[in-house]
Amino acid sequence: MFKLKRIFSGFILIAVELIYWLTQVFDIRYLCRQRTALIKYQGILNWVKTQNLPLDTSEALKLPDNLLGITHDDLVQVLHSSDDRHYIDTMW
Repeated sequence: MFKLKRIFSGFILIAVELIYWLTQVFDIRYLCRQRTALIKYQGILNWVKTQNLPLDTSEALKLPDNLLGITHDDLVQVLHSSDDRHYIDTMW
């Protein structure tokens, strides 16, 4: 009976360790995407400016082929303010 408890608790510890490892892998993926977005921000900004959004509007835009894979769903939320500034949220 005691041996079964030890085996069962060993399986639980292995499962918890596996779940922890998997969450770390997904965090690394998130950090890689974030780093890529920070590196390519100028390209994203230049592309957004070519979309000719009217002043004081907000819109979700699908990224072009050369910028795909940066965000989770390949969309960015863009705000073109009344003072002609562009604000971009990459929707992690």
